Amino acid sequence: MKILTRALPACLAAALVFISASCNKKTPVSDVSTAETTAASAVPAEYTSQVKVLCYNVYYQDVGRRQSDIIDFIKSVDADVMGLQEVTSEWRPYINSGLVDTGQYAAFGYNRMGVAWEDMEKAPGDKEFNVILYKADKYELVKKGHFWISTTPNVYSAQIEGGIISQTPRCINWVLLKDKSTGGEFVFLNAHLDAYSTPVQNFSTKLITEQMKPYVQKYPVVLVGDWNSQPSSTAIRYFIDNGYENARYIAEETTNLGTYQAFGSLKENEWKAGDIILVNKGKSYVKKFDVLLAMKNGEHLSDHNPLVMEMHY
Repeated sequence: MKILTRALPACLAAALVFISASCNKKTPVSDVSTAETTAASAVPAEYTSQVKVLCYNVYYQDVGRRQSDIIDFIKSVDADVMGLQEVTSEWRPYINSGLVDTGQYAAFGYNRMGVAWEDMEKAPGDKEFNVILYKADKYELVKKGHFWISTTPNVYSAQIEGGIISQTPRCINWVLLKDKSTGGEFVFLNAHLDAYSTPVQNFSTKLITEQMKPYVQKYPVVLVGDWNSQPSSTAIRYFIDNGYENARYIAEETTNLGTYQAFGSLKENEWKAGDIILVNKGKSYVKKFDVLLAMKNGEHLSDHNPLVMEMHY
């Protein structure tokens, strides 16, 4: 059973700081029969762990004006684990003070220059992190890693096959987490791919698939990110052809709302879906996939809408 949900009325946008809403104008919740909406969940009984995931490109500029609202938004979602993109050094003090220093979340990630999150004084401001945050009291960090989108993934480089140089070095971060209460383990990877080169995008998803091969048979694997590629692209299709599924299409409750809206300059039917959450087949059940509208006074807090997924494993 799929339930497609819709956005709140646009007139509420000016009144609410955060609109937790998803959208399918053709099949709104109110059009789904009571029998369908009250039907028992299809979560398999063997899945005793669950995780709430947030994926959000927070935008790298104009940080000071937006930081308080975005941190408040992240807190309101109360995700167990999250992948944030375009997190520059300017973002890091706000994320640390609002989320990490409180003890609620632990952080892991390397930026595009290979500088670790904790080495703040070494990180140039324009070199972004794909930082991973996870609830410190819920999870034990079993393993962590990072690699470059490169023919030498373990060595800093932006060169791929055919002598092509990526627009910028891209560092991919991942963690293996264990739920302290249930013992359930899963792998979580956060990515931000090249926005300009199709060959680089195609190489990137092949490399990520290869890097995750040691884990896909044993663990649920969750890949989140701003992939700068649409679901039908060759790059994303490579994931689908190699054992992954787009959470948007398999969730019990889902939406067709896009993610990239360019701070509202695009019409809703023009919003792109390049922010994607993928899971490997047969290792989990996606209960809900949602695209949220994070707004204040009728304005989007970022040029991307955040994604939320609720998964049982």
